[in-house]
Amino acid sequence: MASADAIYALLSYGRPLLADEGAVEIRIGSEQWNTTDAGTPGLQYSYRSFSEPHPVLKARQITIRKSDQGAAWGAVYAQYASPLSDLREQGNELRVEKHYYVERLDANGQPKLHPLSDGEALQVGEKVVARLTLRLERAMEFLHLKDGLAACLEPTGALSGYRWSNGMGYYIDRKDAAVHCYFDRLAKGVYVLEQPYHVVRSGRYQTGIATLQCHYAPEFTAHSSAREIEVK
Repeated sequence: MASADAIYALLSYGRPLLADEGAVEIRIGSEQWNTTDAGTPGLQYSYRSFSEPHPVLKARQITIRKSDQGAAWGAVYAQYASPLSDLREQGNELRVEKHYYVERLDANGQPKLHPLSDGEALQVGEKVVARLTLRLERAMEFLHLKDGLAACLEPTGALSGYRWSNGMGYYIDRKDAAVHCYFDRLAKGVYVLEQPYHVVRSGRYQTGIATLQCHYAPEFTAHSSAREIEVK
């Protein structure tokens, strides 16, 4: 309902946005097309995808020409495959860090979390905590955090539901390959979220990455780095 009201407000204010076709001419290298070639005038959607070794991918300039005053939106993005172990932390307005801790007994026999260092092996049955640190440069609404799981880890809790932790409320949805957390709103600042797991099988595994994205503005996104863990 809120989306319909927002669209109605945009279309009703000032000059009629749909009076013009919103035609856009796009040129990338030797390729050229017009958005009016497909769809309903004023509401059309045009999409082009190029894969290697298409010569257009060597182009270093994109020319966009608009002939009327209608509204138009567009985006250009590149997609590529890369080994998970090569991923490094990335983000700007949003940032997410992921670190692992293992619970072991200290000298007094009390359980204590120790950072899991590179090359350190885990044992089947140990408890591991994934500590996610979220950093926001501005307040945002409708955020989605996806924490990828290593195949050797099982969450300690199997139920989904609403949670409150460290000053933030969120809905948690537990899946086989990842844990999803949904936030209605987060103010500017730093937030820490911890997810406990148990180690259930031996071997070498990729931990997966944590991804944080604003669903209102998907261009605001960030992901953590990945690492490999060994279980003996």
